[in-house]
This record gives sequence, C-alpha cells and structure tokens, in this order.
Amino acid sequence: MKKNILFIVLAIALFGISCKTTKKTNTNNSNITTENPKLDENTYRFVVSFISIGEGIDTKLNEDFTKLMADTEGKTKKKMNAENYSRGREGEIQYCLKLNDYTTKEKDTFLKEIKSLIGDSKLVILTENCACTNKK
Repeated sequence: MKKNILFIVLAIALFGISCKTTKKTNTNNSNITTENPKLDENTYRFVVSFISIGEGIDTKLNEDFTKLMADTEGKTKKKMNAENYSRGREGEIQYCLKLNDYTTKEKDTFLKEIKSLIGDSKLVILTENCACTNKK
C-alpha cells in the first residue's frame, strides 16, 4: 500500500514539474489540465497518460482510446504520429500527440471526444500543451 501511495505522489510530482503553469479546465473532470502553450519542439498538444493504482491500467479504456485515434485518423485522413512510452510494470503508458497537421477545429473535436471517452476515470490523465514527461 505504501508503494502505491509513493507511486501516486511521484507521478503527481512529475506532472507538476513538467508543466509549471497548470489551471483546471471548466469541466468537472479533475484529471484534465491545461497549460500555457510554449510553441517549441518539446510541446505536445495532448499527453494522455494511463496510470495504475496497484491493479494495472484500464485496458478497455486504453483500447477504446487507441481506436478513437485510429477512427480520427480515418475521418481526417491525417496521421497523428502518436509517440507512446511504457512506464512501470503494470502496463502504464503515455501517448504524446503533437497533431501538427490538424486544424484547430479538428483538435477541438478530438479533445471533446477524448474527454467524453475518459469520463471520470481516475486512471487516465489528460494534459494539454505540455512536454512529454516520459520521453526517452
């Protein structure tokens, strides 16, 4: 149990360090944050992190998210070129998406779909306009 709490505290600290100016969005979903965009090569439009609290990630939600990405690519005829990084031993994974070829409207639509998919899950953290914290 102490290891789980330590992992959660470390994960929160890592996200806090990577994105210094965080403000909550206007949704009730507390796992979605928005940062002030720094337009450089290290800034990603969305970073979606599937975390574990001692029992692994929500694999169904992860599958649904990867399907959403594929469906969006099919609709827009544009590649997301998602970078994904495995973390930990319980299947934790982070998707880093720049979406440079997408219009603002396409990005906004995708964001709404992500938020709808995630719902109130405590096992997914969505960050906007942020560095990819687990990039190797």
